[in-house]
Amino acid sequence: MSQVSSLKTLKHSKGFQSIPFTGFPGAKECLTDLSTFGCHSYMCSNFFSRLFQTCQKIQRPIVFESKASDGVKGLISLQRNLKQLELISHNYEGLIDIIPTLTKHQNTVKKLYIQVRSNWSLSEIYKNLLSRLVI
Repeated sequence: MSQVSSLKTLKHSKGFQSIPFTGFPGAKECLTDLSTFGCHSYMCSNFFSRLFQTCQKIQRPIVFESKASDGVKGLISLQRNLKQLELISHNYEGLIDIIPTLTKHQNTVKKLYIQVRSNWSLSEIYKNLLSRLVI
């Protein structure tokens, strides 16, 4: 990471969750301007806390398996200029706790992409999400 001056896009695979790249030499400098970041929501809380210290300019987080971990909610709420958010899940219920973190970004978020892979109908998902959201 010390050989890359500024990384703009990073998609972190669940297969590499044990690699503590946020602690590598040069990681802070390399990740400071990260604007697109994709990850699985079940990453350990230490991973997210180290990422918070470095990345606050992410404009486009992409979260897979969107369960409402404190790490994901913190990552979203700490961003300074969030423009869009992608949530991809097998179950809409995990989205319910993540979406309210967007309240802080209501003036900057231009695109919210939600993909739910389930047997629920779109109207059922929409009704359940809206009934639990207070923005």
